[in-house]
Amino acid sequence: MAQNKEKVVSHTKAPWRLRLVSDECSDYFVIEMADARRSAWQPQHRIEYPDGGTVQESHPEQFAESQANARLISAAPDLFSACEDLIKVATALGYNGGSITRAHLAMAKAKGE
Repeated sequence: MAQNKEKVVSHTKAPWRLRLVSDECSDYFVIEMADARRSAWQPQHRIEYPDGGTVQESHPEQFAESQANARLISAAPDLFSACEDLIKVATALGYNGGSITRAHLAMAKAKGE
C-alpha cells in the first residue's frame, strides 16, 4: 500500500506588517511580508469586507473588529516564535502546567497538526 505523505510547509518568517488601503471604492487591509531578496515589502494577504465600501465611516464596529483581526494575523510570526521560546524555557525549568499545555496545543494548531 502506498502511504500518503504530505509535504510540510512552514509559514513565512517575520517580519510581517499591516497596511490599511483606502481607495474610492473600498477600504481593506493588506498584510505584507518582508522580501529580503528585493529589499521590499510584498503584499501576501488582503482582508476585505463583505459589502465593500468605506467601512471606516459606514460600519465603524466592523472596521474595528477587522483591524484587530488583521493586527493579530500580522503579529502571528512573532507570537509563534515567542511561544516556541517560552515552551523551551518552561520545559528546561521542568514546568508543565496548564499554560504550557495550552501553548503546545496552540503551536500544534498553527502547524496544522
